[in-house]
Amino acid sequence: MKLWLKNKLHVVLILAMCLVAAFAFAACGETTGGGTNVGETPAPTPTPDPEPTPEPTPAVVTISVVPTYAELVVGETVRIVPTVENSTETVTYKVEPAAVATVAADGTVTAVSAGAATVTATVAGKSATAALTVVNGFNVDETNKAITIYNADGLNMLNARVNGETATDYSGYAIKIKRDIDMGNTAWAPLDGYKLAGAKFDGENHTIKGLTITETRNDVNTWGTTSNVSGFISSTSVLTMKDITFEDIEMDTTAKYSALVVGYLEGIGTFTNVNIKNGSIKSASSSGTGCFIGYINNSIKNGDEKTMSTLIITNCTLDNVTVE
Repeated sequence: MKLWLKNKLHVVLILAMCLVAAFAFAACGETTGGGTNVGETPAPTPTPDPEPTPEPTPAVVTISVVPTYAELVVGETVRIVPTVENSTETVTYKVEPAAVATVAADGTVTAVSAGAATVTATVAGKSATAALTVVNGFNVDETNKAITIYNADGLNMLNARVNGETATDYSGYAIKIKRDIDMGNTAWAPLDGYKLAGAKFDGENHTIKGLTITETRNDVNTWGTTSNVSGFISSTSVLTMKDITFEDIEMDTTAKYSALVVGYLEGIGTFTNVNIKNGSIKSASSSGTGCFIGYINNSIKNGDEKTMSTLIITNCTLDNVTVE
């Protein structure tokens, strides 16, 4: 009986050891965290889908123009030139208001009447603009007593206004020459300077070119004396002139007092940076002939008062001027 129990215990122990070994073997064949069991083939890693190719960014269309601003005298033209990037479409133009200027298909703008306008150039929905100012050749601001002159027509208009039968008095006005002016060697009637008494001529460093002066005027000075005179301005009382050049100016006259700029002056004359280039004077007078001033009276009458005349000339030049 004891022997049987002993043998039975041995069997139980052997069976228990076998069970422990089996469990240990099973445990060794597992991995934690979802790993692969020993002896198994790993599952293939899935290949991610390729990223879609992004659509190319459309090139941005741009347009610019030159000039972006222009000042035109009525009748003048300017071409608005565009620069376009990333488009081959045709540039179109419009101008507003149309009463001030017109624009052609190639961008050429024509000034029609005085005023402000805007030119718009458009391509592929993009636009650029140019601002315009249109002026007349002769412009008067009566409020501020100012005159601006841009061309030969404007200078001739000043002449017509002060020399006409119903002459306009621009005494004390500031007169500005805004561009170089070529008069084309046309005959010039001397300006009635007593309609410009106290005027301030500012050439803004521009040139008046091509004047031929042969006419004379009979002007009455502040003392009531009449004199026969000639010049760009015949006679005047009190005048300021600066920053202007007279070029290719010719005078052939029989006037008693004559000069290329002012034939007869009384009062205060101030000339600064006034230049004469390529001029000639032929005069039969022995009383008063000159380049800037033919004759300056010693005094001016202001009502019942007498004021001595003064002439101030600063930085004025003569270049190739002859007097006969």
